[in-house]
Amino acid sequence: MDDTEVYFVAEKRGEIKADSGFVDINVKYSIGEMKSADILVIPGSTIGFMKEMKNNRVLK
Repeated sequence: MDDTEVYFVAEKRGEIKADSGFVDINVKYSIGEMKSADILVIPGSTIGFMKEMKNNRVLK
């Protein structure tokens, strides 16, 4: 996909450990730094996904 940009974003910068404990992601951008997203992917388990779906900062 031409002109595609992918960012790993979280509520705050830094290392994020997956709830499985198997994966760590170094997040370089906070939610406050992003103006918008065409696609939002929330990886993780069903429990983690449901938690983030209730987080207003993520969905704005």
